[in-house]
Amino acid sequence: VARMQSAWYMFKNFMPIKPFGKTFVEYVEHVVHGHREWIFEGSSYAPQIDRWFNAFNSSQFIVVPFRLAYSHSPARGNRLTAIGRVVKRLGLDSGGGRSLSDVAGKGQHPSLEQEVPPDLMSRLNDLLGKYGGSAREVAEILAHSN
Repeated sequence: VARMQSAWYMFKNFMPIKPFGKTFVEYVEHVVHGHREWIFEGSSYAPQIDRWFNAFNSSQFIVVPFRLAYSHSPARGNRLTAIGRVVKRLGLDSGGGRSLSDVAGKGQHPSLEQEVPPDLMSRLNDLLGKYGGSAREVAEILAHSN
């Protein structure tokens, strides 16, 4: 849901293609009433990953959660991000690397808790679970990959 909210605000504020609704809550109401908009579809990760794994061997992929991808772990002696370690392993130039602060939070919007009422959030989470947008669905696809 956080990805949907972030994408909705990014398109509303920075892109020529505008999402449905004057507010994110209006967009969510639209989705839970049966309209499968492109932002919703883009947030349903399990079907997307499944399509890629059907076309390519899953061992060719590295799946890293966004916040982990750009986070440093100095406590564990890790000065590189997960992305930085992959780039280094492949022998590529990282261009100095990027941190989470470089790639996240450029657009401001309210937190989900501030913006979406709990009953509507619950309905949206149920819908995402039904269409492969839950962490559980993603985990099942990854667990059953080769």
